[in-house]
Amino acid sequence: LPGAGTAITCLWPCTVAPEEAERIDAAQEKAGTGSCPSLAVLVAEDDSVSRLAMRLFLERLGHTTVCAANGRDALEALRLHRFYCLITDVLMPEMDGMELLQEAKRLDPNLPVVMMTAFATIETAVEAMKRGAFDYLMKPFKAEEIDLVVNRALAHHRLITENEYLKEELDKQFK
Repeated sequence: LPGAGTAITCLWPCTVAPEEAERIDAAQEKAGTGSCPSLAVLVAEDDSVSRLAMRLFLERLGHTTVCAANGRDALEALRLHRFYCLITDVLMPEMDGMELLQEAKRLDPNLPVVMMTAFATIETAVEAMKRGAFDYLMKPFKAEEIDLVVNRALAHHRLITENEYLKEELDKQFK
């Protein structure tokens, strides 16, 4: 792991120094991410450089992206806004990714949750999948991997939502 103040070249297409990532995060917060649009991806990542890289990459792909620096902030965002995908680190302060996964599924059982970690074990991956994770990525991962996983997760969520809507419409017609 790099030391403090070290510039990191991510596998996502950007290079950012930690102090620059913190400055951009502060500007994003000041701009008011509180009014989140209805279609969004939530990223929970405690590392500011990785969080910024993920946000920039997902936004470049056309996804509205909201970021949280820890599990508690991500859970608060989930309570306040509707998201179509949650991408979370497993190891975070205050609330880890496994606990966030459990709480996110309690709030929205259909929300696809993608777990990511640099410290993957088979046991952790199996536990995440048992708890309802949509996918599990090992860091570092390639841009194409996250693109594929997010697009699959969004398509999955769209199908579930459409299915529920059609069931409701059928129920209305036959009651």
